[in-house]
Amino acid sequence: MIISKLYLLTCNHVLNGGDFIDPTAFGDEVDELVYGNYLNIGTWETAKMNNLVDAALIAILDFDTADYNDISNTVYTLSDNDCGNIIVELNGAISKIRKGYIVHISQPFYFDYNNVSGVKIDNLISISASYAANDFTTISEEGDSGSLVYHSVT
Repeated sequence: MIISKLYLLTCNHVLNGGDFIDPTAFGDEVDELVYGNYLNIGTWETAKMNNLVDAALIAILDFDTADYNDISNTVYTLSDNDCGNIIVELNGAISKIRKGYIVHISQPFYFDYNNVSGVKIDNLISISASYAANDFTTISEEGDSGSLVYHSVT
């Protein structure tokens, strides 16, 4: 397979300083803070931010330094029957790798951004350290925005 571009998927608010705004900075350089130094990792290619999605796509510049993964690219549609039964892993900047259970799908949640509070975002998936929905315990920490979440057995 010939790969012409690699992409990194993250949250839009990570790139715009934590604000709730629809992006306009496409084509800008994206830097990553590594051991106290900012390194250019790519270009802000596209993004969307509204009450349904907070996502940004970065075109990676250097394939040789990109960290490939062996995670399956199969898409799985969740149902209510999966809640409390599907184990996933989160790979976050702060939390590192942690396991959790999907406990809710199509969940609304209210977020506070730097420039506005109480933004309702719909259709989220809740992941808990406990399989029981009534015993919710987060597996992520502040600073984990844009974490990779994947099915733990694929």
